Amino acid sequence: MSTPLFHARLEWRREELEREEAGWLRKSGWSYKSQTPTCHWMWLKEWDGKTFMVDQKTASRIQAHWDAEADARAHPELYGD
Repeated sequence: MSTPLFHARLEWRREELEREEAGWLRKSGWSYKSQTPTCHWMWLKEWDGKTFMVDQKTASRIQAHWDAEADARAHPELYGD
């Protein structure tokens, strides 16, 4: 059976992971902003002539995909055909 302390620690770790993810996104060129006063804050990045404005989880997935593509181009011998 879980305890309140367990849930507090779990929530603390989730918040810590979100902060780490946000730092990685910033280092990858994403910015965190709101385009209008009534808009939710979103992650924003220009890429290949397009502007992406998405939530943090989506930004993380997009960036991971771009990083994997760049890695595959840099090391084709590791990825086969």
